[in-house]
Amino acid sequence: MVVSLLCLVGIPGSGKTTVSRAIENYVQDRCGNAIVVEYDSHINDNVYERGEWKTSRINLLAKVEKIVKELAETERKSVVILDDNFYYRSMRYDVYKMSKKLNLGFGQVFLDVPLDVCIRRNQSRKDPLSTETIVKMKALLEPPEPLRNSWETHSAIYSVDSPDLEAIYNLVAETWMNPCFEEPLHDHVPQKNSNIHYADLALRQIIKSMVQNTPPDDRAGLTPMLAQKKKLILEDIKLMNISLPDGPGMESVPALISFLEPYMSS
Repeated sequence: MVVSLLCLVGIPGSGKTTVSRAIENYVQDRCGNAIVVEYDSHINDNVYERGEWKTSRINLLAKVEKIVKELAETERKSVVILDDNFYYRSMRYDVYKMSKKLNLGFGQVFLDVPLDVCIRRNQSRKDPLSTETIVKMKALLEPPEPLRNSWETHSAIYSVDSPDLEAIYNLVAETWMNPCFEEPLHDHVPQKNSNIHYADLALRQIIKSMVQNTPPDDRAGLTPMLAQKKKLILEDIKLMNISLPDGPGMESVPALISFLEPYMSS
């Protein structure tokens, strides 16, 4: 089985659907299978208002898994292109976890198109989102950071909505050659658990400070968002995607606060 999952990342109006179809055609012309899964076709905007988006995304990933297993029965290399905003890193991490479970390749293409361009395109749509929603999503979007997170290694970032299709194909080819695997169990579990405990304490202090330094009027929804970031960071530490500093005094909470603050602020 040679199958990869490719996340298209970007706010509404960034051109993801157009690019996804272009990638699909390009891969197929280069002797590969390609399937586009448009999240908007499966997840109604109302689920976000009702707070049901997590369940809907989990259900959709289950459908993606079925597609992957069907593609695995073919002899051709395949890529499933996931067309979604994916503005939270945790959303993409869920796809990465599936890639590890099924030994799939994993990659990301981030369309970092200027906000004014996205707003203008959105306004010309039949059922446009509010400009306020677009601006908010842009502010919340967490771009791939391949230099910081090892699981985001196979990522490409474009500031235009007509990216280099050959370069993207090469990125997909790299993911075919480098599928994800479950991490083996590591020794020194007690020490590892101790490090995670101190990291958890440090992250709690960071969150407390960030909330205290935020004006009361701007705190709505801040704590849940920071808690989600904390959860993802701890998962990355457990999976060794984030390596905690070592050496004398580095295991202390103050030292870990300095080390982990950039992760919480990103």
